[in-house]
Amino acid sequence: MPIYKLEELNYVELQELDKHRTVFFLTISPLEEHAPYLPIGTDIFTSSFFAQTSAEELIQTKPDWNVVMIPPLYLGTYVFKFVGSVVHRQRIILEVLKDYGKSIASWGFEHIVLFSAHGGAGHIAVLEEAAKKISRKYRIKMISLTGKIAVDFLFGKFIEKIQANLQRPLDEKEVSNLKYDYHAGWWETSMMLKIRPDLVKESFNQFPPVLIENPLQLKSDAALKLGQGFGYFGTPSFADKKLAEASFQAFQEEGMKIIYRFLDGEDVSSDTTSLPYKALIFRTNFKRNLLIATSLILALLVYLVIRFLL
Repeated sequence: MPIYKLEELNYVELQELDKHRTVFFLTISPLEEHAPYLPIGTDIFTSSFFAQTSAEELIQTKPDWNVVMIPPLYLGTYVFKFVGSVVHRQRIILEVLKDYGKSIASWGFEHIVLFSAHGGAGHIAVLEEAAKKISRKYRIKMISLTGKIAVDFLFGKFIEKIQANLQRPLDEKEVSNLKYDYHAGWWETSMMLKIRPDLVKESFNQFPPVLIENPLQLKSDAALKLGQGFGYFGTPSFADKKLAEASFQAFQEEGMKIIYRFLDGEDVSSDTTSLPYKALIFRTNFKRNLLIATSLILALLVYLVIRFLL
């Protein structure tokens, strides 16, 4: 089966697709600064590449399935405040995804996979929150594929696979630098050298390492205040296509395992639930729920004090 683009289909062609063997791929990532040497659309280029290569493999291994690519959504939250960065509220992202889920469910289809390449904790959390809520509300199956994969990468869980794909061990300095490769550093620059080398400025190898050991320092204004304000955290000078190919192969292998199980009807929640989602502080309703809980506790305390005094 071919890979379809939703915007190129007419409604008759869409209706004729097998409702039970069609999966929609939706990429969603922000426009965000990525240092002076990478484009503002780095996250969407990377997530779109992940979605496209996954679609190509899927139709080869499961030719009875259709893949419909939804036009990328340039939406993201928890981005660094900087020239070129567009910040959206979590609630907006949640509502937009709900509308897509509701529409696709109303057409009679059952499967949606979200792809993203943005590592903001609140962004990862809201995509997973949207997938879970949409699945329950509209009785379809939707997952956010890449959040847990991204977090596992930062925690070093792919090091062995990457070394095997590179056919060489990473030295101590490389492992250390990869651990703190948060934004526009070694990995993202390598990926862009693979995907869109025409958009990578040759100056990338002239920037020194900016290694932030405490991720709590990476607040929204960190790109302006840390690392001389160049808007990157990592070691861009290490970038090369070999790392991109070795790491992406590891990510795609993991992602495809999850997709196959997902389409076979298995429960993949443990493989698609990340640490940011588990941390309630990154949920869309956290502040509202905290305010409600605080108000109720205060009201209860006031009531108890009045009862005691009377």
